[in-house]
Amino acid sequence: MPCRGQFWTVACLGTGTTSLAALLLAVATEHWVYLMEQCLIEIPINENGTNITHITAYNFTTISRAGLWKICLEDMDVTNCVDVGLSEGLKRERVDGQWMTGAVTEATRAQFPLPVAAVVLTLSGFIFSILGNYRKDKKMIVSAVLYILSGMCLSIGVIVYISSINDELSHQPMNIKVPIEMGTVKGTRECQSFKYAYDWSFFLIGISFIMEEISAVISVKVYLAPTGKNLENMMKIIPGLEEKLNLGKDRPEGTSHTTLIW
Repeated sequence: MPCRGQFWTVACLGTGTTSLAALLLAVATEHWVYLMEQCLIEIPINENGTNITHITAYNFTTISRAGLWKICLEDMDVTNCVDVGLSEGLKRERVDGQWMTGAVTEATRAQFPLPVAAVVLTLSGFIFSILGNYRKDKKMIVSAVLYILSGMCLSIGVIVYISSINDELSHQPMNIKVPIEMGTVKGTRECQSFKYAYDWSFFLIGISFIMEEISAVISVKVYLAPTGKNLENMMKIIPGLEEKLNLGKDRPEGTSHTTLIW
């Protein structure tokens, strides 16, 4: 029985540690979503001394990855990371003709408070889990409740994140020419393709959620499991109980045992 109790204690702390580590890594990294946008940029160029205008077209592809805090643009072997603009607020106004990459990144800011709240709840639940496993008291129930609340924040945050991306994709039409200015040069931009895929930081949220719920179930099981403390308390309350129990252990097999009636 003691070994079995130690197993559940190790399992509870192990799943809690895995959940906290996965969540911290997911929140800290910028690999939530992988974005690729392909656009055609056309710039009219006038020949010197003539009224002839030539249209110069460039195929422009942006590859980036985004997280909660920043977005990183990959240009050949160089990666440039910038803040996603959390200081500007969680809500934003849509701008027609905006780059899809920037629009998606700005739209996903709405779910930022939920993973942060989940980190706080998971850390608190892990601390209560350590104390509860040491004392085997009601702190285990508090730990389970905190883990469940953190899991709710994560699940709602993921739903908001996915919904924000899908909503932005439905709002921004493709294959529409948008006027642009690059310094003194004016032209048009027509985005023809936009692809995205969820990256490994996003899936770490799922791992964290599963480990949290497992840890919550184990915490309740450890708290409700019978322990030797009940017998110890009875031995302190009932005089002579300890001696009778010891006598019962010393009897040879096959002999009758004394029945205790309280």
